[in-house]
Amino acid sequence: MYDARMQDGVILPENPVEAYRIVYTEGGIKKPLTEIQKRLAYGIRYTKLTTNFYELELAAQKQTPLFLVLDDSGTPKVYTTINKRKMFINNMFIQLKNKNPLLGFEVRYIRFEGTDYYTGATTKEVLLIEN
Repeated sequence: MYDARMQDGVILPENPVEAYRIVYTEGGIKKPLTEIQKRLAYGIRYTKLTTNFYELELAAQKQTPLFLVLDDSGTPKVYTTINKRKMFINNMFIQLKNKNPLLGFEVRYIRFEGTDYYTGATTKEVLLIEN
């Protein structure tokens, strides 16, 4: 799970995105990501471009930038371009596979679900990860 961190209608410049996991086997409690989850798949790095505009880098796919912005109503949104389609992301699923004996897994693909940036139509795109 990812949440934009905001105060008084502004994205906080220090750690603008909170990444965490929901552990359903423990009653759906919220827990921080483990260090290996941060480094290899779900962690987020950010660069502030301007106020309320950040470039995000997902650990699972550093070559595909994500952009955190506020829409006209002040709601945080993330957009990216996948397979030449610019889209706002509503959901993202990272498929892992067991391969690396030391780390235990690699990322196979990322499935993005959201809305087309230009038309607002519902869209889904899959980004295959070359390892």
